[in-house]
Parts: sequence; structure tokens; C-alpha cells
Amino acid sequence: MNNPLRTIFLAALVLTTATLSSAATTQSLTQHGITWTFSTEVTYGEYANGDYWVIGPVTITDISPGSDGVMNGSIVNLASGRTHAFDSRISNNTYDATRNIATQLPKTVSADSTLISSISNEALASVQGSQIKTFAVLTVVSSAPPTGSFRPSYIGTDKSHRWNESDLNYDALARVSVDGMSAPSIASMSDAFAVIANEQSRSWTFRYLQASDGSPNYGRDIANKTNNALLLLNSNASDSEKRDLLVGMVQYGIDIYGIIENGGTWYADGGINCGRLAPFMVAAATLNDSGMLEKLNADNLIFQEMQQTFFVTQADINQSRYTSDGRPRTPYSSEDIGKPEWGIRHTENRSLDGDNWDAYYRDIGGGILPAITVAAKLMGLEDTINDPAMFAYAQRHIYYREGLFTQSQYYNGYDDGDAYGEGNTSKSAPFASNETLYFQKKFYFAYENAEPLSQASDTTAPTVSSVTVEEASDSAALSISVDEAASVQLTVTKISDGTYETISVGDFLTSHAISIANLDSESSYQIDLTATDSSGNSGTWQGSFTTLQPPLEWASTSPSAGIFEESTDVELSSADSSNSIYYTLDGSEPTEASALYSTSLQITESTVVKSIVVAQDGRISEVKEDYFYIGETTSSGDWLNISIHSYENQEVTIEFDARPLDSPIDGVIGLSNGSASSYSDVAAAIRFNSNGYIDARNDYQYDSVVQYPYVADHIYHFTMTLDLTAFTYTVTIKDKSTGGETVTVAQDFDFRTEQSSLNAVNNIAMKVSTLSGNTISSIQYPVPEGALPTAPVGLAARDVETP
Repeated sequence: MNNPLRTIFLAALVLTTATLSSAATTQSLTQHGITWTFSTEVTYGEYANGDYWVIGPVTITDISPGSDGVMNGSIVNLASGRTHAFDSRISNNTYDATRNIATQLPKTVSADSTLISSISNEALASVQGSQIKTFAVLTVVSSAPPTGSFRPSYIGTDKSHRWNESDLNYDALARVSVDGMSAPSIASMSDAFAVIANEQSRSWTFRYLQASDGSPNYGRDIANKTNNALLLLNSNASDSEKRDLLVGMVQYGIDIYGIIENGGTWYADGGINCGRLAPFMVAAATLNDSGMLEKLNADNLIFQEMQQTFFVTQADINQSRYTSDGRPRTPYSSEDIGKPEWGIRHTENRSLDGDNWDAYYRDIGGGILPAITVAAKLMGLEDTINDPAMFAYAQRHIYYREGLFTQSQYYNGYDDGDAYGEGNTSKSAPFASNETLYFQKKFYFAYENAEPLSQASDTTAPTVSSVTVEEASDSAALSISVDEAASVQLTVTKISDGTYETISVGDFLTSHAISIANLDSESSYQIDLTATDSSGNSGTWQGSFTTLQPPLEWASTSPSAGIFEESTDVELSSADSSNSIYYTLDGSEPTEASALYSTSLQITESTVVKSIVVAQDGRISEVKEDYFYIGETTSSGDWLNISIHSYENQEVTIEFDARPLDSPIDGVIGLSNGSASSYSDVAAAIRFNSNGYIDARNDYQYDSVVQYPYVADHIYHFTMTLDLTAFTYTVTIKDKSTGGETVTVAQDFDFRTEQSSLNAVNNIAMKVSTLSGNTISSIQYPVPEGALPTAPVGLAARDVETP
């Protein structure tokens, strides 16, 4: 007969999972030719733009190429200003050797930090050239971000993940033709923003801190690059074609926002600080972020473009002109009042303004404005930006340059009488090298009077580019790709009888994963799918699939596998009595040549019963393993380990019952990766403590949200939910003997210190330190579907120290 002992009883083990961020482990990562090597395997993943994140803290043992203290430097948490640790040859900035961690390895980098590493150009750069070839950014996070997250800004302390690629609204961008404009191809700019623009310094010295493989080192050239990208993103290219460029521009905009949130501005200074408004505008609009949109308002005076344009007033006429530098500056007159105008540092120093068309840097500062303003109008952002002077001057500037102001359809009231459009200037062709780019000119004149996006209509239907179906016997998993963000609705119809189910997903995404449940096996179904964008345009797709034959269920055992004090009789059964069951008792794999089950099996010693079920139609189930352990477990103190299904980089919930024979005792039950042989092996654990309460491990100590006393011989139901990406867990308890309420005793507790970054569990571990001669037995658990357990090992327990 069975006579199980009672100290701790585990039963009804239930395992559920919920997938979080996709992640993997590695001991090294390479980005843009830079390799970081870590002391141990780290959990890592990619942001939307391809930059890496790792869960920290991490210890970096090598950065390649190595730094000699002169070149190839790396810095943690770069701050605004001119101080850096990249290359000591960089001029007009301050090199701080103490910040170069590449010469201080191994180096531990804490969570919520950003590491920027560099590769230097071997040859000494020209006077205004770049000493740096490339940058790579590694973000150290405390927990895995959701898949598709954008990288937090590399400047600033906020390393939270506020934005995701799924937030992008492609319909915040216009969809106009660029045919015949000699536009660069989107493909040619797809990785234009893969290497960061180093925006730590917003003074003229920023140019020496740029990477030659990344950002141009002069504002004019940055503006030409970002303006081209801005216009291409407002073209009629498909969303899938825009994707890489948009993600790059939005990431640049997020980096800019991080600097803004830390007090950064791009003050007006000739051609130095232009070009940052375009990526920020794209990020604010497509993410529809209220904080970003507020910072777009010109009253904030954040961007150079907004600080250089103004309407002439009497104060400008009265302003004395600075002339000591020898640069021409013509005073304004009463006839100029109300004229849209440009000044090199107007907001900061009006004495440097001049009415002359050849004012220094007017060609650059004015020449980059048409692209920004026409795109802002198309995107419906003109009121948000709230800078009439910038929009008016952009028009005045390009009209003058193109000699259009004398034509009635272009006349803007400021005719200087020069048919070429150079205005009152002492030079024959002052803008010869800084004209507005041809593509940007053509785009401006094509769409300067077009309706803004808020008034225009999108009539392009989304295209369902691919649908893949993974069939099971009673369900199907669909992966749907659409060429633009769209909601989807699908109708699943059983072809044989016309019964159907309609499933709707309201999120506007370019990819959808949909599970269809409760299907009949070996049946054909038709899918009618409709994808609808935010403008109400719909595209359709139709296909079909056939469900699989149902799997043959395993044999059931009675009693369930576990630990027994003495021999026991085990019965095997199948849900269909016409099926045959074949088994082995020697550990070998059963086949149809093995013993045919006909009567109960007498188990007199520890044995694994392996069985298969064979149906009359020839189907064969998978092998099931049931472990029966015979003999009393004495209080000798070794660990009891029960292997379960392996869970990794996800959330998993494990439920079990536990019963203490006495109170107080000193017993621990927890989760580990592999068999536990010491308390430090267990990441998450509950404890019946020697003071008569139940608590749980929290980092370096045991703790509890509330004091929860336990009573001898009561059965307690535990639910442990582990987040294997955040390395935390939560525990609830219910006293099943009294029917009490469910109580939370641990809420987001940290894994034990020694297991602080454990991302996988596959074992239940248990140990009791006896205070009253307790023993452990009668552990029972059902086999989780699709998972085969292995034998518990180390059944004995003895008196040991308190854990």
C-alpha cells in the first residue's frame, strides 16, 4: 500500500508562459567594426535602429580596436560640452584621459548607462577634418526593453524606453511625387543615420567631434543631408521603402530630444548649428509625442533656424551695427519694416544683422530653409512651429535666388530691382557655392501651395505583402506583413459547412501575429483578410489552410509519478480503450516490440516507466517518462531536485502546493537553472522560516510584503511568477485548508544576488533543515504538455545550517 510521508507536499504543478522582449546571450558584440567583450555571457538585443542593448551591470574585458590612450577611446555617459575621451589629437576640445575606459579594462558598467566607443582615423586629419572614423553605442539597461524599442538618448540620465517602432505613424508624413526632381533614392540614404551624430557640443568646435563615417562636420552639410531625408520621407515611396530611413531619422530626433531635456539648444552661429530641426520634426510628428511637439514651438528658441529669422521692426532700424570685423552690414530703413529677414545671430546679437543680401552666411542660413518650411506645411506643422518669420523668409530667400520676385505669381512685396535675385549686394554672385540644392528647390516650388496633410486625403490602399500560416490540429498561427501601418480584420471560414469566426486587431502596425483557436482537426479553412490604414483605405488578401491530425495523447498513470515509502501498483491507461500501450522498465525507449501493457505494474524499487500509445490507425504518441521512487527519504539534508520544462527570456508562472508537518520548520522551495546543490543556486525561493512565517528571497536577504504565519499540516497553494528578463518575481499564497484569501508575500522581488541575471529556469529545488525530525515525501506533479521531466535527484536531507 502507499503510505506517503507529509513534511512538504508538492502537487498540481501548473506552468504558463508569456513572451516578452526577444533576447539572446553572448560574450561579445560587434557594431560598426567595434567589438565589446564581456567577462561572462550577457543578455542582449537590438533596438529598432540596430544599436545593441545589454542587461547590466556588465563587466567589459576588452574593446577592439584597442586604445593606446591617444586613439580609439570609449566613454561612459557622455555629457554635454567639449570634454571627451575619444582621441587626444582632436583640436579645440578637451581630452580627458581619465574618462577613457578603453585603457582601464576590465571595467564594470552599471545599468542605465550608455557606452560610446570610437575608432580613430589613422592619419592625422586636416585642420577642420575628423580625427574619428566611427562611433558605436552600447546601452546598458536594467531589464530587457520591448521588441522594437528605440534607443534612449546617449546624453542624459533617462534610459527608459518611451518610444517603440510600433508607435510610428507613417500617415504623419505626406505622400507626394518627387518624379523629375533628381531626388536621391531612399535606398541610398537607408543607413545615412546608422552612425550617431555627436551632438555633445553645440559650439563651433562640434565639427572636430564628428565621425567621418557618420555625420558631416558642418551644419550646412548636416542640413542638406537631413533636409533631403525629410523630403524623401514625405514622398510617395511605400512605407516599407521608408522604414529604415524613418527609423534612423526618428532615432536622431530622440537623441536631440534627450539633449533638449537636459537644457541643450543649437544657438545661431553662421552655418554651424543648422540641420537638427528636420530630424526632430520627423520624430515629433511620427511619434505624435506631446513633449516633442511642444518643443517644436519657435518660442522655445531651441534651433538655429528659428533664432535667425525675424520681421524687421523699428528696433532693428535703430540698432547700431557692429563693423569692427570688416564685414558689410547695411542699416535698415523705414521701408523695411515688416520685411521677413535673416540675421546671423539675431536673437543673441542684433548688431550683427544687416540689410545687405551678401551678409555673411545668409546664403547658408537662408538656403536650407525652403526644404524645412515646405515639409512642415505638408505635414500640417506650420501652426505647431509657430514661426511666421521663418516661413516668410524661406519664401523670400528662394524667390530672390531664382529671380522670381518680379513675376506677379511670385511677387512677395520686396522687389530689390535685381532680375537675377541678388538684391542689394556688392558681390556679383554671393551665393555661388551655397545655393539651395536642386532637389530641394524643385520640391519647394512643386508643393509650396499644396494642402497640408491635415486637409489632404490619402487614397492609397495598404498592400498585404505576405501571410504565413503555421497549422496545428486545433489552431493556427498567422504572421501578417503589410506595406504600411494598418489594422486588420480577418474572417476564418470552415469550408465544409460555412461556419466562420471574425477576428479584428485595431492596432495600426506593419506586422501582425494572430492566433486562431478552437479549430477542428483535419479541416480546411478559408481566410478573408482586410487591412485598413488610418485614412480608411483598405486592401484585401485571401488564402486557405488545413489543420493537422490531432496528436495521440500520452498514457495516464495512476497513481501519478512521485516518491513513495514502499512498493506501489501502477496502472496505465489511454483515453481511447482501443489503443495499445507499450512500456519499458529498464530505461530503454519503448517500441511496438516492447512489452504490451495488460495489467497493473508492481513497482518495488525506484524505476522509470517509459510508455507509448499506439492507435489502431498506426499513429504513435511521443514517449512519456514517469519516475517512481520507492523508499523513505530520511532527514539527512541533501537537496531534492525536480527537472521541469526549460523556460528562457520570458515570463513564467509556476504553481504548487506545500504542506509543513510541523511549525516552525526551516524549509526552502525555489527555482533554479539545473540541479541545486546550495542555496546560492536558487534564484527565486519561498521559505517556511524558523519563526513560523512564510517569506521569500529578495536579493541578499529574505523578506515579505506582509507577515504570513503558517500552521502545521495546512496545505498552502503557492503561485510564483518569474520575469526572466527583469530578473524579478512575485509570490502569492492561499491557505487551502481554510479557504483563505490569496495574499501577496513578494512583489517584484529581485532574484538572489548570486543569480541576479539568471534568464532561464528548468528545475524545482527543495531542502528542509530539520528542527523536529521532519521528512520529505509524496512530491507529485503532472507532466506539463509537451515537456518530459527527468528524475528528481538527491532525495536525502539532514540537519544543516539555516539558509
